[in-house]
Amino acid sequence: LLAAAELVVGQETLEDVGLEVSSRPHLAEALKAALASEFVEQVEKWQECLEHLLAAPIDFHRGGEKQTVGSVLMDFEGDDQGLDLKYAQERLALAGLGLLRAEGPGAGPFLAVPSGKHPALNKIFQDTDFFEGGWSMALKQAPEGVVRQGTRAKVVKIQRVAKYCLLVDLAAYDKLSEKG
Repeated sequence: LLAAAELVVGQETLEDVGLEVSSRPHLAEALKAALASEFVEQVEKWQECLEHLLAAPIDFHRGGEKQTVGSVLMDFEGDDQGLDLKYAQERLALAGLGLLRAEGPGAGPFLAVPSGKHPALNKIFQDTDFFEGGWSMALKQAPEGVVRQGTRAKVVKIQRVAKYCLLVDLAAYDKLSEKG
């Protein structure tokens, strides 16, 4: 669009309105400043998928409120009064997800997301780009430390059914999110 504008009105006119097209570094800075708010709101597809999953309601009520995947995880990771692992796994299984303990300091816990189709996940991702297993492809685009896949993935039993799952390292995701 900038090239078309330069062809239509000329370089001098663009510079008269404050757009220094003759100096590439100045032009780059001006465009960066003008588009900064749009870049802040953009997220990668894997992150959009994970954020949608964390905000998804689980078909279970606690204290009169419907919990989300993220709220169950926060309750599990909470202080001394947090949920125990088995209880959190039962709640997340209602959404087709699993949960594994951390492997050591600074790692996990891990949210286990089946890589194949799953009815509960299809319901969560209905009307999104991630429907019918698309969540798996999106999550595989995440940085290797955030989503474990391939030989670092794991078979996890979810409601007694063994599922090959991608493992989302929630501690690594939190660190990445803090950095922006």
